[in-house]
Order: sequence, then C-alpha cells, then structure tokens
Amino acid sequence: MAIPNRGSTLSIGSVVTAAQNEAAFAADTFQVIGGLNELGEISGERGVGNVANLNSGELEIFPTSYDPGTIEGTFISDPSDTGQATLETVAAGEDSYNFVYELSSGHKVYFTGFVTKANITGGDHESSAMLTVGIARRFGRPITVAPE
Repeated sequence: MAIPNRGSTLSIGSVVTAAQNEAAFAADTFQVIGGLNELGEISGERGVGNVANLNSGELEIFPTSYDPGTIEGTFISDPSDTGQATLETVAAGEDSYNFVYELSSGHKVYFTGFVTKANITGGDHESSAMLTVGIARRFGRPITVAPE
C-alpha cells in the first residue's frame, strides 16, 4: 500500500546518550519542525568485507559494521518556526537527539541522531528560501510503529 506524504511531519525530541527502545521514544516530548519539503532515506547499510582465499582461489565475502547513515532534509525556511530554530541551534553542538518522522497514515519512524548542518539556501523570485538539514543517525536501526 502506498502512503502519501502529504501531512507527514518530522519532529525533534530530547537529548539522548544511549540507544532508545519504543517505550523511551514514545515517552519523549517532540517539537514539530515546520515546513517539511523533502526528507531523504531513513535507513542504514551493513558494509561488506572480502578476503582472497589463496587455497580455493575464491573471494570470501562477509558482513562488517553497520553504518546507520545520514538523512538529508529540506524545509521551507521560516524564521518564526520554533522547530527550525531548534535545528539551527543544535547544529552548533555535538549532542544526539530523538527524532520522529510521522507519516500521514499514522505510522511513526523513530531514530536518534545529531544535526550535522542546518543551512539556509536562498530562493529566487519564484521560490522560497530553504533550510537544508543533515542528520547523522546514531545508535542502531530506526524503530517503526504502526498506528493504533
């Protein structure tokens, strides 16, 4: 089933120092970040290593570390939006925060990360200035929760 993105939101929660479970995410208080225009892939990737086996002449492949990845997002810039102001403030620090991406279907995707950038991109006479954000994910895989 396709889920339309209209009405989806990204929100920022509290500072965290360790992996969160579903209950910890659900207990957090989140601030919606207004003007969400586009949000990139919320996923990670396991690396692949290899070594040549000289006896067999074959290349042996094995899984390596999991990289949680970085999410890129754009927002319609709104200096009066408290969620955007929070992103810009935390980008200057090194703390990790809880985030929740809530789809219009009611599904929630929780993850933890730190903001790597929050840059204003100028618009032109036919477009708005945008806030471009990078969020490096931390502490494992995202947790998806279906609507109740």
